[in-house]
Amino acid sequence: IVSRDWSSDVCSCDLFADVENRETVRILLDELPDLERRVVLLRFYRNRTQSQIAEELGMSQMQVSRLLARSLASMRTAAEAA
Repeated sequence: IVSRDWSSDVCSCDLFADVENRETVRILLDELPDLERRVVLLRFYRNRTQSQIAEELGMSQMQVSRLLARSLASMRTAAEAA
């Protein structure tokens, strides 16, 4: 039986960190109000511009900008508290 020291495997550690980060982001997204979650998903997962999001949701680009700022700040605060 061959034993392997996974602690020295940088690629493996990066993979686990990536999975952990994705799970953290998923949890943080689930905690956002529906509109804020939708705006964040459109911006960062669908690569839409603020103007495109505004048009799709029937609001101004400034409202989208404010929602994004509030959502990201909320997610950042929750992540730091965890």
